[in-house]
Order: sequence, then structure tokens, then C-alpha cells
Amino acid sequence: MEKTKYWLLMMMAAASLVLVVANIIILNGNRNLQVQVSERNLYIQQSLQLEGIYQPLLKTLAELSVQHNDVALRELLASQGIGVQVNAPTSSASGPGNVSQPIIDEEETRP
Repeated sequence: MEKTKYWLLMMMAAASLVLVVANIIILNGNRNLQVQVSERNLYIQQSLQLEGIYQPLLKTLAELSVQHNDVALRELLASQGIGVQVNAPTSSASGPGNVSQPIIDEEETRP
């Protein structure tokens, strides 16, 4: 009877040790994941702060590419996932104040 109690206690102690080691490994994995999530969160917050600058800059670049018929600028925008389509002038009279406005088709290529 004493021998079975001894082996039973030894098996329980070994199982406890295995569970402690598994807990430590899982804890370290969770810490690494928390660091990654924090880094992504910081990136998203910084991206949102730059959104106010990004949109007007993008619109201005698209307008310049349409006004000056700049193919290189359109290709640059396209390489970043931003399509520019020329919208026909709204009025029938063609004058110096009547400029085609671009339609910006922004594809989400940002991470």
C-alpha cells in the first residue's frame, strides 16, 4: 500500500511539474503576442493621425496629374494602389475655369 501511494504521489508531482512548465511556455507566448498587438495598435493610431494629411495630399496629386496630363504621376499613384480616372467637365462650355476633376479610386493596399 505504501509503495502505491509513493508512486501515485510521484506521478502527481511529475504531472504538476509538467503543467507548471507548460504554463510558463504559454505565458511567454502570450507576452510575445501582446507585444505584437501593441505594435500594431500603435501603427494604426499613427496612421489615423496622418489620415488628415494623406487625403488632401492624395487629392492634390490626383488633380495635378489630371490638369497636367502627367502620366508619370498617375503611374506613381497606381503603383501605390490609387487609381485616378478623369471625370468629364460638368458644363458644356469649355473655358479656362472648366477643368476636369479626377475620381480617386483608392484600393486598400496598406497593412
